[in-house]
Amino acid sequence: MHGGWPPPSARAAQADFHYARGAVPAAFKGYVRSRDYCTSPRQVVDMCLAVIRCAVENGGFVHVSNYVSKARAWGRDRDS
Repeated sequence: MHGGWPPPSARAAQADFHYARGAVPAAFKGYVRSRDYCTSPRQVVDMCLAVIRCAVENGGFVHVSNYVSKARAWGRDRDS
C-alpha cells in the first residue's frame, strides 16, 4: 500500500461507485487518479475511456481530446 492511499483497484471501484450514483465530477477525479497506477496497456485504455465518458458528460471537451490521444498511444503500444 502507498502511504495510506487505496490500491488502484479500490480507486477504480470508488470511481465506479461515484459514477453509478451520478457524481460524475468525483468519478472523473477517481478515474484520473487510478489511471496513474495502471500496470497494463489495457488498464490504461479502460481508465482513459472512463475519463472520456465523464468528461463528455461534464462538457470537458479539452479532457476528451487529451485522453483520446493517451488511449490511442497506449493502444498502439499494445498492438506493437
